[in-house]
Amino acid sequence: MVHSAIIQQVIGAIFGFQYLVDVLVGIFILIAFFIGISRGMWRSLWRLIFVVLVLVLVNMFAMDAVAQFVDNGFWTLTGMSVTIEIPLIGSQQFTSLGSIIEGIRDYADLAGHLPIASPFRDDAFLAAFSLALARMVGWLIVVLLTMVVSWLVSGLLWLILWGPLLKSVKKKKVKFVGGLLGLVQGYVYALVFAISFSPLTGALAVLENPTEQPYAVGEVIPLAADGLRPENSLVLNILTDSSNPFGLFTGIGSFDHDGTSYNLAQVLIQFVQETEAPAT
Repeated sequence: MVHSAIIQQVIGAIFGFQYLVDVLVGIFILIAFFIGISRGMWRSLWRLIFVVLVLVLVNMFAMDAVAQFVDNGFWTLTGMSVTIEIPLIGSQQFTSLGSIIEGIRDYADLAGHLPIASPFRDDAFLAAFSLALARMVGWLIVVLLTMVVSWLVSGLLWLILWGPLLKSVKKKKVKFVGGLLGLVQGYVYALVFAISFSPLTGALAVLENPTEQPYAVGEVIPLAADGLRPENSLVLNILTDSSNPFGLFTGIGSFDHDGTSYNLAQVLIQFVQETEAPAT
């Protein structure tokens, strides 16, 4: 118990450091700066344009399909299921993200945690909320794929199309400008990551009883989540709102139901608070 308390205090001190997110973001964009230097100005400019174009187009035209795929399409395609032993209910098999959210709601209701007036008792509202969560998770996946995989596509396009077209000037790498463009790209990535991290870390940070079902994640997770909230970062919020950079991604951070628009982060926090076991 003593060791556990000491470890918890150390972790609390680490994640309680006021500038932790800024340090992590700073390291990330510094790496992007040096990658930009190695690429040079023209290739870094093309990479930045490609990344922004992909993210904007996916957000405008594909996020509904991505959300549906995350919610149930992936599970159906792969035959994936998750079996969880839920107190008061027993062993339950889930085959969609929506069914997991519904299972948490049902458990909280049986355990007497769910308020009588909770909006999550409305199955239609719960379904809209679940789909919004799927959209948020899907966005996180899209950003990761864009960062990790799309460099292959952008690299091929550079070699096949833009490289030959810029043959006369591409030898002039202007490395420092390339570094600045890489820094901008790193900052863009940090912002679009924050769209998903903001609701997730905010919801985990409010857990008051993280050792009991249905959120038995341990006491460290809420501490870490609170310390890693994008809202803590001066760098991420100095130019724009990190939860919705430049107002371009409203559809990811919100959802509509019966003509009313809801902030996903606020509703997710409410869901966690109304379904978790009361603090002891």
